[in-house]
Parts: sequence; C-alpha cells; structure tokens
Amino acid sequence: MRLAPLLQAPIAIQVHVLAAALAILLGAWQFLARKGSVPHRIIGWAWVVLLASICLSSFFIPGSLFIGPVSVFHVLSVYTLWALAMGARAARQHDVASHKSYMIWIYGLSVILSALIAAGSSGGVLHQVFFPAR
Repeated sequence: MRLAPLLQAPIAIQVHVLAAALAILLGAWQFLARKGSVPHRIIGWAWVVLLASICLSSFFIPGSLFIGPVSVFHVLSVYTLWALAMGARAARQHDVASHKSYMIWIYGLSVILSALIAAGSSGGVLHQVFFPAR
C-alpha cells in the first residue's frame, strides 16, 4: 500500500476517500453500539453528513463503468442520497425496521461494495493505493 497516488489526486478524490474511510469506521461502530442512545444519534448524523459528502464529491470525479454520460457510481450516489433521506425520515418517525433496513443497504451497497469495486478497478486511485505497480 502506498498513499502517494491519493495525496497527488485532485481534492475531490481526497475528500471522497477520506469521507468514505470515516464512513466505513463509523458505520461499523454503529452496528456494534447500543441503538437509540444519544451517541448513536450523534454518530448517525455524522455518518449521514459523511455519506452526503461522498455522494456530492462523486459528481466531481470522472470515473469508469460509464452508462452514457454518467457513471454507475453517479447513479449509486443519487440512490444513496434518496436512501439517506428515507432512512433519516424513518428514524424520526420511530420506524426502527425501515431505518435499520435503509442503513444496512446503504452501508453494504453504497459504502462497502462500491469501495471494493473502486479498489479493484484498475487505473483508479484506490487501485493504485492498494495494488501499487512494481
């Protein structure tokens, strides 16, 4: 692993990767922590802000896996923004089952799976970080 490709990347990519790394950590914490507590709510809102930052910064990152003028990741960002709003709404309405479902899907699909795809896509910054050329 080497950080040089990330440190030399445009600011949008740096913000995106930093927010994603923090979202992975905070998301894992949320799954392990006691639900409904004040810390859960505070960390949850921080996680929502991180996810929104990830989504918004993605629109400034040209990517691969294009479908016409947009990337698969851009479509995922739109879905994630919608799902965040729905998950937050469910939490405010005390609909625990819906809130849990939205947040699990967001974490698994939008955070973990997309990070694995990005790291595995040759030519991308994350691929260069985790699989440096020799």
